[in-house]
Amino acid sequence: MRSITDYSRLGALMLSAFFLSGCASQIYSESGTVSTVILIRHADRNVGQSDLNDKGKSRAIALVGALSHIEIDAIYSPDKKRNIDTVLPLSKTRNVKISVIETSGVASRIVKENSGKTSLWVGNTSNLDH
Repeated sequence: MRSITDYSRLGALMLSAFFLSGCASQIYSESGTVSTVILIRHADRNVGQSDLNDKGKSRAIALVGALSHIEIDAIYSPDKKRNIDTVLPLSKTRNVKISVIETSGVASRIVKENSGKTSLWVGNTSNLDH
């Protein structure tokens, strides 16, 4: 038998989901196209440091192999060294320029500028949900 607390939690969860669903924005490609945006977080760094640590540098290099089967048309990053360093090996290997942009309206901008293409955004904890 469920307790009042169980039903209260379930009700709160359902109410939260209802309100959050209204907060989700929808972004569309141009008609007849499909856009793909790959979201990644910057690679490892030591706390308080802007440079990638050894593990982060290895992961940045491994990203090239991890995405080898996916065509990347554009790479975007905020103006943070750790983010840029994370995608630099990919940028060099693919000969795709890293576009450094502000973090507000990221998804809309990326889809608008690359409708029907595949783009990559290397973000931070604070901007991966924009």
